[in-house]
Amino acid sequence: MSTKSTDRINLKQWLELKPYSQQTSTDKYYVELANKVKNVLTKKQPSAFLNEYLNEDEIDILCCFLVSYLEDIVTGSNIWNTFTKKHFSLYKKYLPFFPLENYILNNVNMQDVNFLIWYFLNTIQQNFFISPINEEIMDMAFEVKNILSDEYKYAPKNPILKSYYQLNRDETNYFSVRGLIELILFNTYLFYPDTYIRFKKENEKEQKNKQKSVDKDREAMLFYEMKDNFINTSTTSLLAMTGKEWAAELLGENHPLYKDIINISPKVKGFFLYKGQDKNNIFIEHIASGRKFEMTKKSYEHYNDLKKVDTILLIGIVKWRGEWWFSGTSSKMDYNKKLIEDIKHTLAFKQTVNFLDFEEFEGNKLIKDQMMAFLNVNNGSFIAFMKRSQVNEFIEKVTNCYNDKLNISEDEKERFKKNAKQKKDLKLEKEDEISADELDDPCIVFFNPHSGIEIAVGINSAFPMKNNPFFQPEESETDFWQLLLSNVYSAELVQFCLDTCKNNLPFLRKKVWKTYLKDIDFLLRFLKVDSYHSKPEITFL
Repeated sequence: MSTKSTDRINLKQWLELKPYSQQTSTDKYYVELANKVKNVLTKKQPSAFLNEYLNEDEIDILCCFLVSYLEDIVTGSNIWNTFTKKHFSLYKKYLPFFPLENYILNNVNMQDVNFLIWYFLNTIQQNFFISPINEEIMDMAFEVKNILSDEYKYAPKNPILKSYYQLNRDETNYFSVRGLIELILFNTYLFYPDTYIRFKKENEKEQKNKQKSVDKDREAMLFYEMKDNFINTSTTSLLAMTGKEWAAELLGENHPLYKDIINISPKVKGFFLYKGQDKNNIFIEHIASGRKFEMTKKSYEHYNDLKKVDTILLIGIVKWRGEWWFSGTSSKMDYNKKLIEDIKHTLAFKQTVNFLDFEEFEGNKLIKDQMMAFLNVNNGSFIAFMKRSQVNEFIEKVTNCYNDKLNISEDEKERFKKNAKQKKDLKLEKEDEISADELDDPCIVFFNPHSGIEIAVGINSAFPMKNNPFFQPEESETDFWQLLLSNVYSAELVQFCLDTCKNNLPFLRKKVWKTYLKDIDFLLRFLKVDSYHSKPEITFL
């Protein structure tokens, strides 16, 4: 039988939540304090509650996590304060869920500790949603807060910790900024149970799926590329913010690089043709879209290895302060006509430049035009209810309505029909895999003003509307929970449900639901970490 629960927290566990690996002069003090917190959290009642959701190592990390909050406040490393400040700018209060009487900035607060325990429990494990209004959490928070408050005046500052969260005011190197973003997402206590654990699980899954023949150099390259992609695309459960946004907010609006960091572009990853170079830049052409880029030599030390025009490069680039910088890993291969033709006809490769095309080709206007076609077909409503077997026919009507309003030539219409037929054939292949029973499943077709048409299955009873023949009152709360908790459904669909159906969903009058609804946008950001920010489902060809 394991005796781990009675073991003491050690320095190695404490350093897991730090941006450095070597012990500092203050770490011993904080490890001792983490053990004091552990003594409280492993008493019979709190231990029984925590053991439902966490293993023994995770309970140790929770203790280090809570003590790191005190260290952060005392040291002025500004992690917690950046979160509460940003929350205040969004919602005009420092925290969700809890009354904030007697709340003192830059001090230990009961509400902070309560929130941190709730947040840790709901991020480090994804199997259960634990309510923030929870007596067991409140009892633990009260005892932990007393320990941290007693130490507040005596806890030592950690200047080494603080130094990691700073950036030179005149920094011009993208890789230095990327280093700060990486540190925030992977080596900072506040995001340890969130982005660090998510990336760790993603990497472990990748390791299980990888081929045994992959050599160590190739494995290291794949890991680095995976990490770079995660840094560029992931958002945190707290406020659905990206790493670059946290870096900018941490430095503050008065920092000269604030806007530059906010404006770092998404990563363009794909196949390029090498087209030459000059003193400062490497000229490359994105094969799928035909877009031309100039990549600064400051970011790519292997430019001397590029000799032959039309060499194919597999590479990633991001825009930083008006220049395109290499980001991630790169490989090259000889010109291959067949590969190039395949790339040009692969939608996924075209989509990597969507964010550039969307503004250039008036994507917002296109979404609005599609929305008008949807509303025209659907009697002015943003939502339609039907069987799964009817969806394709409905979408075809919307598409035809939209196309009728376009001023396009007959040749273009013919080309569009060919593309549509190819897509339809692909859909029919997929539909062959769906059983007859599934085709009878009720579903929702919703027009999201930010992204276009969405199709949702299995949540019809969250919508008590006259045109919804599939509504079942006894299933409404279950379906609403599904709508709220799942990343599959957009925040806009949840908001539409609340705006349209709130008064006809009796369970929303319960006290706990009233608490949730007061902070519904925070909850949507938290629960829909991968889908809160809806993106247009449009690719320009």
